[in-house]
Amino acid sequence: MRMYLTIISVTILFLMSSNRFRVENLESHQVAFGELPKEIQNSLLKLSNTKHYLKKIADSQDLKPRINSNLISLDGEFTLEDEKLGPWTSSKTLTDKNRGIIYRIKAGTPSPLIIHNNMLFIPNDYNILHGNRITKAIFTRYSLLNTFSAYTSKLVFYISFILIVFLALRQVGYKIWR
Repeated sequence: MRMYLTIISVTILFLMSSNRFRVENLESHQVAFGELPKEIQNSLLKLSNTKHYLKKIADSQDLKPRINSNLISLDGEFTLEDEKLGPWTSSKTLTDKNRGIIYRIKAGTPSPLIIHNNMLFIPNDYNILHGNRITKAIFTRYSLLNTFSAYTSKLVFYISFILIVFLALRQVGYKIWR
């Protein structure tokens, strides 16, 4: 019995050591451009109207966002990097440097990704910054996890998985406890 408990404990600890989460598994809602926070609307409108706005907004004192061509972070320390598989991009990783949480985003996701008030906004369509498509754009809003809820959800998932495996083994007649 102790051997099984040790194996279960080591397995849970090993699985819990990962700090990666898939964005598509987070709580999400569809949001129209007009429903976005004003800071995001203003940033996107300026980006769509001015080609050189990236440099101007990086120097501005009112919002102080961190911007690259695919990521607008209005709060926190976030980075966006491509995960490569040979010459191809297999996915993107969004890293929250303050919490140490990494979110995996599917390759080919429209940009720019916008982070504001612990929420991630991803446009549903490509090229929203060209022409006047920005005001008609629809975004998916994801609630980013805090560290406690991230690991709690993982713990519940893995404990449930292990219980299901044990119940299945008992059902087929395998003796778990001797």
